[in-house]
Amino acid sequence: QHCSPRNRASELSPAVFAGYLQDPWYAILAEWDEMEFDDDEEEAETAVGEAEVQVLVRRGGDESFSMVSWLMSQHDERWLIDSLNIV
Repeated sequence: QHCSPRNRASELSPAVFAGYLQDPWYAILAEWDEMEFDDDEEEAETAVGEAEVQVLVRRGGDESFSMVSWLMSQHDERWLIDSLNIV
């Protein structure tokens, strides 16, 4: 529902997609305790109808942040996720 047609995950069944999100790599998406978002940050150059959003997230007790980046595109006046990267 939130994946764009450009996202390979848009072709998965809901059950397969839910299992995919259980991967430890994506656990930070549900386990973060602190987030930093700088809306004054210079935006990455993207085409019209595309955007990149980056946030820093951290679990309680962790010293370092993880960066989560979403590449999105507009489809039928809705912003949908093209890709998600976690560093």
